[in-house]
Amino acid sequence: MHAHLAAVFTWAAELLGADERALWAHTRATIDAALTAWAAAQPRLADACAADRSALLAPEVQAKALLRMRIDERVSDYGYTRVPSPLAAD
Repeated sequence: MHAHLAAVFTWAAELLGADERALWAHTRATIDAALTAWAAAQPRLADACAADRSALLAPEVQAKALLRMRIDERVSDYGYTRVPSPLAAD
């Protein structure tokens, strides 16, 4: 999700002059508000919503290490790394 949003937000910044930092902040607030509302409306899902919040808004997220995979000639054996998340709170 993070990589796809990064591509859209970069495009919006380059072509429309959008503020990428503001887009990330708005997206973070929207995800947080949606999970809070969902947990309140469906208390049995509160733990799942908390787990989703923790994963989606974590300071670091897992990302495919595409260059490492290419160097190692691993086209279907995915390699991963940890990267800072733009959705993490400042």
